[in-house]
Amino acid sequence: MLEKVKNKQKETQKSINTQEKGITLIAIVITIIVLLILAGVSIATLTGQNGILTRANDAKEQTEIASVKEQAQLDIANWMAERLKNNEDITLDDLTIKNIIEIENASNSNKYYKELQSDKIITPNGYEILYSELYTNSNGGNSGEIETESLPSTAETAPFLPEGATPTNTDWDTGVTIKDSNNNEWVWVVVPKSVTASATDDNQIMEALIDYARDYRDSFSDTWYSGCGLEEDEYGEKYSTMLQSIKTYGGFYIGKYEVGSFDNPVTSENITRETVIQKGAYPYNWVTCSQAEDLAEELATGGKTSTLMFGIQWDLVLTYLETSGGLTYNELAEDSTSRGNYRNSSFPVAEGNKYAIYSNYSLGEWADVPVNYDKPSFTANGNGVLLSTGATEDNNIMNIYDLAGNVAEWTLEKSTETDNPCVCRGGGYDDIGSAAPVSGRGSISISNSRIDVSFRPVLY
Repeated sequence: MLEKVKNKQKETQKSINTQEKGITLIAIVITIIVLLILAGVSIATLTGQNGILTRANDAKEQTEIASVKEQAQLDIANWMAERLKNNEDITLDDLTIKNIIEIENASNSNKYYKELQSDKIITPNGYEILYSELYTNSNGGNSGEIETESLPSTAETAPFLPEGATPTNTDWDTGVTIKDSNNNEWVWVVVPKSVTASATDDNQIMEALIDYARDYRDSFSDTWYSGCGLEEDEYGEKYSTMLQSIKTYGGFYIGKYEVGSFDNPVTSENITRETVIQKGAYPYNWVTCSQAEDLAEELATGGKTSTLMFGIQWDLVLTYLETSGGLTYNELAEDSTSRGNYRNSSFPVAEGNKYAIYSNYSLGEWADVPVNYDKPSFTANGNGVLLSTGATEDNNIMNIYDLAGNVAEWTLEKSTETDNPCVCRGGGYDDIGSAAPVSGRGSISISNSRIDVSFRPVLY
């Protein structure tokens, strides 16, 4: 009996050992299968169409392409900036993008470009970039111009289009203009992006702009003072917004016309009128600088900021008129008689406009320019004559009307005269063009409102 029990135990143990060996083999097989599956998944994750390695290579390619595109666009911008500086044609029709890039990178082209072909760039790692991916004009050519929201744009300037506004002129040669949702009209003033390209903060941007417009600068400054129409923190915020906007877009908008009203002419007792930036309005005079700033802010549109012009913006407008509008420094800073409505200027004014003659230190009644006037054309000669906004094409430069003469215009610039900190610019209808050129500055007290001073806002 004992022997039978022992034999039974041996058989049981043998069965157990056999079962254990069987379980171990199955586990190994399963483990191998799982590892193979994981390996396959891992390989697919690394090397598949959306694998890590593939995406890493794609990211590397896109990074290099973006870097080369940026460098190419910078080369084009530098080329254009140099020609703007020298008052040369800034279109690229006379040179292909390929030639421009070769010119700008003669000494270090291998650093950025492996090869420049007629229609594309080959990057150092062999990636291709079509020139059409950089800039194309409305005709599809490589001229450095693209269309953005129906407004033209170049490497140096990209006008924004405020919400609700529509372009009314897209010709760089005559001045890009828009009409906002209130039918007010604005003109884009180009400030090349290359001017502020290396600036990283407001102070550096301002320094770059001052250097760019240095011919028209003065001891006056863009500094806050009580009575300008803004609290100090508001002034600082708008000042910063203005500078950053110029750097971002390569310019800003200025009112096409001096601010006016289609209501009865404004008088010293009657300054509450609807404001417009439109042709044929009575100039909005008899306002202090502070009142003008309040009215300018109300003209904001499409989510943008509107204020009186900062001093640097006025100087940038003059620089723009010189570099793009064909005006000379003498016409802007020495004698603007031929460019504005002054007491000593003469020019035709079409029927349908309005005028009021200044004599004996008062302004006469407003009247329509008559059909059968006793001269071949209406002239502003002898007595000062105040005109409705945009009354003559003779005083239109780059779609900006009456910047010189007619009425001087309030700005946010601060005078060095303590008792007269407010600054107006541009001269008025009873001034002499050589005594009050368009770059000229006048110092006025914060409480003063005048018959010959109005305002023109900017939009940024």
